[in-house]
Amino acid sequence: MTAARKFHSNDMLFVMKAKQGISAQKVGEIMEKTEQNKTFFAEILEISVKTFDRYLKENRIFNASESEKLMKLEEVYDWGKTVFGYVSDFNRWIEKESYGLDYQIPRKLMQTVSGMNLVQGELVRIAYGDLA
Repeated sequence: MTAARKFHSNDMLFVMKAKQGISAQKVGEIMEKTEQNKTFFAEILEISVKTFDRYLKENRIFNASESEKLMKLEEVYDWGKTVFGYVSDFNRWIEKESYGLDYQIPRKLMQTVSGMNLVQGELVRIAYGDLA
């Protein structure tokens, strides 16, 4: 399998999983993994904390757009833990301006999938020592 085919295959799996939606139970697992609270997740999903809380209580399946953001968030956090060693250290980093992100605060960028891609790209550069 060529690199391009593998990349396309992985992207297609990601899209298909997002279209199926992820459960509130899985979101709870992501919350634990990221050590973030409901306010953080509500900001990422661009909904109120009250609505987010209701989704969790109703054990709702999140829609494709919400699921895509949540899955991408989990992927970014996997990179964050790899780069920083601890989720808590990554959580501190996302609150500060980042040189490689044009002095933007990573957490603010993470409200869109494109922003999460930028943050993940910065983490990859940090991991491989490409800080210039």
